[in-house]
Amino acid sequence: MRFVIHGENVQVTDDLSAHVRRLTLAALGSFGRRIGLVSVRLYEPLDAAPAPVRCSLLLDLPPGGGLGAHAVASSPDAAVRLALAQAGDDVRKELARRCSHSGERALGYSVTW
Repeated sequence: MRFVIHGENVQVTDDLSAHVRRLTLAALGSFGRRIGLVSVRLYEPLDAAPAPVRCSLLLDLPPGGGLGAHAVASSPDAAVRLALAQAGDDVRKELARRCSHSGERALGYSVTW
């Protein structure tokens, strides 16, 4: 997985960036070979007080596709966790759908004696 992390009105420090990477690997690590680019955008509007943080998560699923997840929470950490929870479910469903269309097994192995 490759990462791109942007912040708009949210300071993306090295610590926050590393934290987002750890959370992503924990949530999506089992799909790591199937995910190309992970793009995370954290946005906090200036006109709201207290401002909710929005997280937009885009995942590249080669070949030819991807998906996105969005979440709003009170902190960057909470927003990222919510978006990753949604993305994990969506990735699982998408990869299962792809396997069912290609004739592959979605989960597990088949052994014939």
